[in-house]
Amino acid sequence: ILPEIGPLIASHDALAHLHALITHGEYDDVLPVAWAERSAELLQQLDVRFEQKRYAARHEITADMAADFVAWVARRLASAQA
Repeated sequence: ILPEIGPLIASHDALAHLHALITHGEYDDVLPVAWAERSAELLQQLDVRFEQKRYAARHEITADMAADFVAWVARRLASAQA
């Protein structure tokens, strides 16, 4: 979550229903892992439920990341329909 969007983030109450997924490559040389950690801290402060996954990857979307994203979306859809 880029710091520049901080002023655009909705109110705490407006975010209460959200769920998020943070994925990040351990060897990302474009956006360091600290960015994922900052995103997690911000989501915690906002009480947004989230999952976080790290991968042995650089600044890329790997097959494992894509599969985990699809599985996360499927779980979110299943819980929304329940």
